[in-house]
Amino acid sequence: MKVLFNLLLIYLPLLMFSQTNEIKLKLNFHDGSGPFEYVNFPLRWDDTSIIYRDTYSRFKSFPKNLKDIKKGIILFDRDQFILQNYIKGKIDKNRFMKIFQDSDKLFKMKRLVKRPIKCFVSIISGLNENHKMVYVLDKNNNLNFSDDEEFVPVSEENVSGSGLDNYLKKVTCQRVLFGNVINDSVGILLVMDGNSIRCSVAQYATTILNFGGKTYSMAVCPLYFFGRTWKASQLVLLKDRLSDYKAPLSSIIREGDFLTIGGNVFKYNGVKIENNQLIIEKISENNQRSSQIGFHAPLFNGIDVVNGKRLELKTINHNKFVFIDFWGTWCKPCRAQIPYLVELKNQVDSARFTFLSVAAFDDPDSLKKVICKEKMFWPQLLSDKITAKYKINSFPSNFLIDPNGVIIGKNISLDQLKSKIYSLGLTGTNFQ
Repeated sequence: MKVLFNLLLIYLPLLMFSQTNEIKLKLNFHDGSGPFEYVNFPLRWDDTSIIYRDTYSRFKSFPKNLKDIKKGIILFDRDQFILQNYIKGKIDKNRFMKIFQDSDKLFKMKRLVKRPIKCFVSIISGLNENHKMVYVLDKNNNLNFSDDEEFVPVSEENVSGSGLDNYLKKVTCQRVLFGNVINDSVGILLVMDGNSIRCSVAQYATTILNFGGKTYSMAVCPLYFFGRTWKASQLVLLKDRLSDYKAPLSSIIREGDFLTIGGNVFKYNGVKIENNQLIIEKISENNQRSSQIGFHAPLFNGIDVVNGKRLELKTINHNKFVFIDFWGTWCKPCRAQIPYLVELKNQVDSARFTFLSVAAFDDPDSLKKVICKEKMFWPQLLSDKITAKYKINSFPSNFLIDPNGVIIGKNISLDQLKSKIYSLGLTGTNFQ
């Protein structure tokens, strides 16, 4: 029995590993944008951010030469900030519960700590003695602005790409790692956009995967460079050195998307910031369905909003090309392209090519009226779930799927679609 117990101790970890294809990679963090393009967001000023207005700490000192001072805040971790202000009694329970209900249950207590930490940095603006608007960032995070220098943010129009990294302001902060609070730092980019100021938490991370006897480098960053919680992120494989390389949009992989490494398909499961880990998962061939070009389209079914019949993508796609259009009656660009879609539909060989529309965030009655009025006589579904499954974040969006169920086009223009129909020989007798 003792021998059996010892064998279990040896092989149990191996058995547990065999049941999962997850690979956890250690992250190394860097200031700047790396291979990604910056996205900036507005600052939270004390006169506009109602939720945060009563949570500001007491500042110790301001520069004596500044007048008309306005206070602002840049959050690194919104959940931690709200939690510690709730514990201090600065946010009441009803507001606290409402905030986390609105954040789609992304809040996880195990990632946070109850004591206050430096999960934000403060900033002020004011007029100096020359009546010029200047800014002061509390770079050492001590709530004292008298020991920080004044500056004027760079104009985004004058600098672009990797050049923006030269204007980073490095600030001290804290975060939670393996359940412990650690001292850290992060780069902040502040840019002028007309008369307003916008910022980015300028940080990305890199890691290396050793697989199949080869080494693969990857870079990741928080989606839109918003904070340091990494609730949503994006990844790119680095085929060359990092310096001055900006990844094209087509090469960027979002959470839940697939990437091919050494002939194998992996799913990007995101970043676990509290453990400094990037997580990818090896995917079997049977599970390789994605809304990315080159992969089999995710399957779905639903009820046609006009005739009430059940529709399945697998059936519609059988031996046919399918053009899936995601739209809504509330979307002006979607409505504007309907006549062209109707025209194309009447010109294709319906035995080999079909249209399928999926509306989202819409009213069934309004949808039926528009469909009938515009003579959109092809399968029509109303489903927010399908929209989410295909990761639609703008309208109109579309996918072109071949008879094997593989996505061969994504967000193509209708002129490109017409050319594709012609080149594939899918025209009908009325094609013009």
